[in-house]
Amino acid sequence: MYHRIVESMRIENGILQNAEFHNERLARTVKDYFRKPLPPEASDLESLLKTRGIPEEFQSGCVKCRFLYDFIEDDFSYRIEYAHYIRREINTLMLVEGSPDYRFKYTDRSALDLLMAEKGSCDDVIIVKNGLLTDAWSSNIVLLKSGQWYTPAHPLLLGTARAKLLSEGRITERDIEAAEIKTYEALKLINAMLPFGQQPLIPVSAVESL
Repeated sequence: MYHRIVESMRIENGILQNAEFHNERLARTVKDYFRKPLPPEASDLESLLKTRGIPEEFQSGCVKCRFLYDFIEDDFSYRIEYAHYIRREINTLMLVEGSPDYRFKYTDRSALDLLMAEKGSCDDVIIVKNGLLTDAWSSNIVLLKSGQWYTPAHPLLLGTARAKLLSEGRITERDIEAAEIKTYEALKLINAMLPFGQQPLIPVSAVESL
């Protein structure tokens, strides 16, 4: 069955990371996108995974867990997928203009893929909407200036890693115009699979404009 929404999560040695923020996003999506009450079995993803049992081959190392879900009328449907995770090497990014709707974590990423196709010889893209930085192809971004970390105030998707950093006061939201990106020193890409502390610094000189 095709499921319209996915929650992508990081499992480290059999333990779900940032469960609180994944639960919050799933609950918000069910309420705002599906306009349904939250099914009891989906209220605690960590407990659900434990009940279902993580396959033994995915009990160690870094694993990507995809919780795909949808409603068929009032019936909640889901499936769980696991895969060992290998990080993409990203050293260069291209600024591209676009206005894709990705307020919810849709399984259909075709609008984002079209923008990714504009990356040229770069490894990834940063999407510019109404002159402001938003996200990379599959991650939120944070930018460094004078020892402080900032993140675009209006990302395409409210990511869970971003939410955690905001709750801890480690990053600050602000509007960042594409034209001022060179006034920053470096950036990082973050998402559920790319924890802030484990990501390399990418100098802003590695960001190209169309």
